[in-house]
Amino acid sequence: MNKKILTIFTLLIVITSISAVSAFDLGDLFGPGENQTTTIDGIDFNIPAGYENHTDEIKDNVSEMFKDEIYNVTGEGYAKGSTGVMIAVLNYADIGISDEDIAAQFLSDTPTTINGVNGSSLTDETGAYIFNYQKDGKLVVISSDSEKTVSEFVIA
Repeated sequence: MNKKILTIFTLLIVITSISAVSAFDLGDLFGPGENQTTTIDGIDFNIPAGYENHTDEIKDNVSEMFKDEIYNVTGEGYAKGSTGVMIAVLNYADIGISDEDIAAQFLSDTPTTINGVNGSSLTDETGAYIFNYQKDGKLVVISSDSEKTVSEFVIA
């Protein structure tokens, strides 16, 4: 019996050592965990298991992107391995901009529906996939490396 316990203990030490050296994720062995939900300016988003919040790292990028705009912008960023996701919510209703003006400015690209949410999509010069949609007087902008990745975050 003591040999079995010692063998299991040794195996756990080896696995822990491998994870420290090679960035091996124990979540790969035990499953990715559970999805979570975050709310940004009153709009809910799914955060798939395995994604970590990196909002502080992208806050300056979000601010820089919209520095010349008059919108109230709130955003969060998430990463899982080499995949990053940025979510920005622009509140335009409080400053008197109409839904039609926002649609003309931000939703004139390729009409797209993701998870039952109608919006538009585009791929920018860096290759990032961007999905925009309106909800409750706000414009939601989600960007990542692919439509599949973005779709994991959209809640109807």
